[in-house]
Amino acid sequence: MPETLSAEILGKMGAPQKSDVPIITPHELPEADAFIFGFPTRFGMMAAQFKAFMDATGSLWGAQKLAGKPAGKIGRAHV
Repeated sequence: MPETLSAEILGKMGAPQKSDVPIITPHELPEADAFIFGFPTRFGMMAAQFKAFMDATGSLWGAQKLAGKPAGKIGRAHV
């Protein structure tokens, strides 16, 4: 997912450097055959970056561009 924080803020936080893993945009999702998302949670909520990504897919869902594509989530519950 694309990072939502600026490089300046990430630097102040001491966040690790970005990896060279490709970043997908919401507009690339219709090209996929299926989706499996995995993301950490904090206090039971998804990360803000993932929420922003999913919020950006509204026009795709509205136009039925993702209809019929299998989807799943990988995760674990924290007790």
